[in-house]
Amino acid sequence: GINISESIKKESLCCGNIDKDEVYIIDDCQKDAKYANNIFVSGPANIRFFAAIALINEENQLLGYLCVMDRQPRHLTGQQISGLKKLSKQVVNLLKLRNTI
Repeated sequence: GINISESIKKESLCCGNIDKDEVYIIDDCQKDAKYANNIFVSGPANIRFFAAIALINEENQLLGYLCVMDRQPRHLTGQQISGLKKLSKQVVNLLKLRNTI
């Protein structure tokens, strides 16, 4: 239900906050003082849950982020976090196969 394919860097929820090796999770953006006034949280998108992981190629270059969002607060299980990490590796592999990186 959230149709966001990209965002402006200064408005992004994840820009500059993500460690390259970890999943960045905000269980409820509206309850987080750092994000409560973000356009994606307070605006029409009404994002409450946000998780992201960096997409890193074999040369250790940051390609972007794989993000998961919802309008409901959420908490990821260990299995879901592991799945997101695996999915990020698959995205990088698919980009490599398409010769776009």
